[in-house]
Amino acid sequence: MKRLFFIIIIIVICISINVDALSKVKFGSWDKWDEGLPSWDNEDWIYSESVTISIPPVVGMQFWFWTAGEQEQWNSIKVANRPSVTGNEKIFFVITRLAFKNDSQRLSSVIFSPPPINKEIKGIENTFATAEFAIVAFPSEEGGKLVIRSYEKKDGLLKFYKKWTVALKNKTVLVPEKYKDWFIDQSKKLTEENIGLPQLILVTLNSNKKTFIMGVEFPLFKEFLIKEKLPWIKKETTVLF
Repeated sequence: MKRLFFIIIIIVICISINVDALSKVKFGSWDKWDEGLPSWDNEDWIYSESVTISIPPVVGMQFWFWTAGEQEQWNSIKVANRPSVTGNEKIFFVITRLAFKNDSQRLSSVIFSPPPINKEIKGIENTFATAEFAIVAFPSEEGGKLVIRSYEKKDGLLKFYKKWTVALKNKTVLVPEKYKDWFIDQSKKLTEENIGLPQLILVTLNSNKKTFIMGVEFPLFKEFLIKEKLPWIKKETTVLF
């Protein structure tokens, strides 16, 4: 009986050590990436931009496009004037890009929020207050790869969901098939509109792949650009925010 009790104690200790090890994923000043995101006031967060995804696009919105076989590189357009369509913009959701600094590296994140009710979403505090889910890309110790961690809102906080690894390669789809349903379900929390199937795609901006962004593909927006007869946008063109 004593022997059995001793074995049970050892098993419990091993489980506790494993759980603690899983929660201690350190990057920068935070070591609980497998539990949740650091709070908005962590000094290592770096605000990049908030992008309102709307049709027609708001002035100042920037998007990227790539047409295979014609323009084998990413080009970007910043909306300078209001499109020809009249009427108010229909806002679907907001994405905010944040970085988190380490000694020599930074991780990149895209945080998804529903349309703002009475003010624009700008700044880290407003982003965290309105966020529904987030995707974060960590540099991997293995060359040519990224570790992706996903987070969803629970009890008012962005809690860890799953992690996976993807190739650090241009136009890589960042949410694999096995988590597609989760991504769709999370996207439905952003708007009551039928927004189709959004995708999160890696955009490498130079040949050594050290500079990249996570772009959001939004089918309805590309359809709008085609109807507007934007010269460079075709059915086969990849369009990302």
